[in-house]
Amino acid sequence: MATISTSELTNILEKVIDPTLRHLHISSNKSPTVRMWKEGRNGGEGTKRATNNTFYITTRYGRHSNMQGQAESATLIRGRGRDSQPSFTTKTMAGAFTFTLKAKKSSEQRAGALVDTVMEEVSGMLERAKTMMAFYANNDATGVVGQVNDASPNSKSTIAVDGVRATAIDFLLDPGDSLFLGDEANRVAGTGVSVTAASIDSATQITVDETIAAAANDDLIYYSEAYDVAGTANTGKNGLDGLLANSGTVQGITMSTSLYYHAHIDTTSETVSTTRVLEYLQKADARVKDSSAFIITLGDLWWKLTDTMRGTTDIPADKVNKLLQGGAEGLRFEWFGGGTPVFYDPFCRPGFVNGLDLNSLGYRQEWALGLVDDARGMAHRISQKLEFEVAASEDGEFYVIDPRSCFKLSAKTTS
Repeated sequence: MATISTSELTNILEKVIDPTLRHLHISSNKSPTVRMWKEGRNGGEGTKRATNNTFYITTRYGRHSNMQGQAESATLIRGRGRDSQPSFTTKTMAGAFTFTLKAKKSSEQRAGALVDTVMEEVSGMLERAKTMMAFYANNDATGVVGQVNDASPNSKSTIAVDGVRATAIDFLLDPGDSLFLGDEANRVAGTGVSVTAASIDSATQITVDETIAAAANDDLIYYSEAYDVAGTANTGKNGLDGLLANSGTVQGITMSTSLYYHAHIDTTSETVSTTRVLEYLQKADARVKDSSAFIITLGDLWWKLTDTMRGTTDIPADKVNKLLQGGAEGLRFEWFGGGTPVFYDPFCRPGFVNGLDLNSLGYRQEWALGLVDDARGMAHRISQKLEFEVAASEDGEFYVIDPRSCFKLSAKTTS
């Protein structure tokens, strides 16, 4: 039986596997935040290219000034509007796998063997890409997945992870992931204690291949490529925790001097309650233009919040079961701005409740997730090696037009 050629394999990748990869990347994502964020302004509306992959967002932060009552014969008081121009840079997400010349030659015995292997690996990259998009959508761009929660972390092969900064690591991480342990200075320098995940034991423990040395309690746990040292920038996409922030810099805007760009944020440590959520719905409502596009997302707190939601007192006979039993129609806040649905997102940060105006959130994509096709095809031999490589990549970034139409509650608990 003839060996499958590289061109034949590329043809299969291009016509069969790659289209599936592109379609399912977002549409079947486990995170409703990712799906609805893309549905909000998924064409990059409201953004304008500046240079290369940098984009501007034109946003008004002040109405026309000096519109007021005055005497009929008085000189008109002139004024003007106030605009701001936040900016962001799209970020590339990529992955690859290799197979050997021996694996390729073995297809002489069974032509489909190599194709099956390649399809399995590509499917794995698809699942990981979906997971990473969910992670980025709910976090900031730092690539931090947790913090060490052990006063004596060294001379061990397990990492105890805190339950606050961690972001669903049992969903997020996989054996073989390259990680670093260190402080923020280490992260920015691209250094730290290098470890490789051997197994993800639970939401609060990782087993690694190495015996840990020189780590410390409260060290950050972050991806090995979390920071581009040469480009002095985070490599991750900037999601809700980074965009809805009232300190530091958000999309090029200095928050300490730009109150007009502040989201509604509450960090009070307390039991999650409908009272607090309604308070912040009211705050955001002043900037929400279409209440039907407003949603609430939360993760570990979902059951507690929905358990405390009061049912309507005037229930249509055909909807009694749905409304009283907490069906899809029952999990929404009916308020003066309209009906706001409450969604469970397993990748939402622990203790967080996010109120999102989908008309103010967007995703600018330079290219969709797909297999990389260079001059040598989608499967090509690595220079000076008897190995072949298949790579996938995607480029884009989340952005927010008006943070004041959104809110973020953190440090909430179930008791």
